[in-house]
Amino acid sequence: MSELPEDSNGNGIPDNLEERRMSNQRRMSWGAFASVHLVTALVLWGVISGFLPLESLAGLALVLGFYYTGMFGIIAAYFGVSGWIQRGQ
Repeated sequence: MSELPEDSNGNGIPDNLEERRMSNQRRMSWGAFASVHLVTALVLWGVISGFLPLESLAGLALVLGFYYTGMFGIIAAYFGVSGWIQRGQ
């Protein structure tokens, strides 16, 4: 009979799966953080270089608003859950 994986906190999820999940969440948060900066830099570059006319920013404002809201939601959720987990330990 095989042994069950170690579960040190007793929540029913093996420790190695918890570590991988937290690592993936951290990567997703950093990816969202980097993409927000990249998109901002590209928009600024487009406006400064003249490639992106100022009139087109009105059309992009709604899309970028949803994009930033989604990305910062991912980042905020990661920090919130991380703080909650550390507080419970």
